[in-house]
Amino acid sequence: MKLETSAFHHAHIFGISLSALLEWIFLGAQLAFGAGVLRVLQGCTALSEGPSRPQAVPSNESAFEQASSLPLTLPSGLSCEASRDCPKEQLCIERQCRFEKGSVAGEILLASARTLAQKGEFRAAKEAYAQAKEAFEKEEAPPPPELLCEQAALWLGTASDGLGFENGASFAYDCFRHSLPGSPLRGAVERELARFRSQGLDVSLFDRPSKPERFFTLPPSLPNPDSVAVSVELEGENQPGLGDMRGQLGQASLRNQIANCFLQLWSQKREQEARALFNLRFTVRLRDMGDYDLFEPSLELAKASDSEGSFEACVAQAITQSLTPPRIQRVVSWQLPLRVHARMR
Repeated sequence: MKLETSAFHHAHIFGISLSALLEWIFLGAQLAFGAGVLRVLQGCTALSEGPSRPQAVPSNESAFEQASSLPLTLPSGLSCEASRDCPKEQLCIERQCRFEKGSVAGEILLASARTLAQKGEFRAAKEAYAQAKEAFEKEEAPPPPELLCEQAALWLGTASDGLGFENGASFAYDCFRHSLPGSPLRGAVERELARFRSQGLDVSLFDRPSKPERFFTLPPSLPNPDSVAVSVELEGENQPGLGDMRGQLGQASLRNQIANCFLQLWSQKREQEARALFNLRFTVRLRDMGDYDLFEPSLELAKASDSEGSFEACVAQAITQSLTPPRIQRVVSWQLPLRVHARMR
């Protein structure tokens, strides 16, 4: 509005006709548009010729700001070929836009949290995720979306009471706000949240612009998983990797999933207990790589009974997704029965 007001003011002073003035404004707009297109084309050419660092542009704005109408507060994770493709304060690293500012301490703590979670030390893992987040905030750097989403998935997967449910949902809100729609990082969080719909979770609250104080505000449609007693028994003795496998089968997150499998059955048939029998096969194969040997572990879960039901299928999926083959530097092959029992307390 300032340009037009000034232009009409000078037109009035120098006696320029209205039609001539409009033609002059239209010509200036065409020139500005042509210069913008030229800058974009020059940026595309530089993608194949120059480094991934952004090249200098004749203004204080980045090429992304000049050529894109996308908001500049996007989370990291956009695909890119060069840093000029990224929003402000982000660089193109391994074909993904990442925030330029970070925290080395936060990255180390994040790696520690992942290791602890894999070992089943969930309390220590939760503390490490919180410390990693604090390290990024101390450097005034946005926490990486993988940190926030992994933290949320861990809390949701190990929650056993109302406070744990609410904390997990709160972390999930942060995950969604700092990751892009459709990102694989959201998958585990979304699957965990889907299990809690029957517990009164209001999923519409995750679309709110500000974080709600509570997320479980609806009346539950199913009993709480705490009302289900779950036992998982892997038979056998003195087998390589057996102790590690039993430790994973004892995780609270897996038992919560099995409890929810039973509650789905209970909601349909009101049965007070359910059983499932499987055969768990663990093998480690040797591959001769020439200069070194490579040991490849694998797990296979197969039904050991003729029963067909949703409980068995649901439990099999939960176990398969939760188990990680232990690393053993020797050839191994064993198969043991795995019994699962769930009942209302």
